[in-house]
Amino acid sequence: MDNNQATTDNFLRAMGSVKVTTPALTVYKCYYDANGKVTAYSINELEGQYIEISAAEYIAAKQPARVVAGKLIIEELKPAVEKLVPSDTGTMCHKKDVCVVVKKDGVYWRKQSNEIN
Repeated sequence: MDNNQATTDNFLRAMGSVKVTTPALTVYKCYYDANGKVTAYSINELEGQYIEISAAEYIAAKQPARVVAGKLIIEELKPAVEKLVPSDTGTMCHKKDVCVVVKKDGVYWRKQSNEIN
């Protein structure tokens, strides 16, 4: 037996000992709350209600979306302007600098969204 034949035989023997396994099927999930609002997209097992979605829907992972009657509904994004406005609730910031969050003696701010027609 020459060297090339021995190499070929060793290769074929090694390939014959390789165990081929089929990868587990990936299940794409869209988790949602009691109101149908999407809370997460995952391929892992999380707590909560979910529906199985397609790979394309998972890749898009669009929000805002909701689940209605077991189906993922992608909501149309409407152009909007968001700004901070003083409020009775929200995040308390320094009176002279909205970038500094404080725990007392500040002003509460919240985000307000206005749709553009």
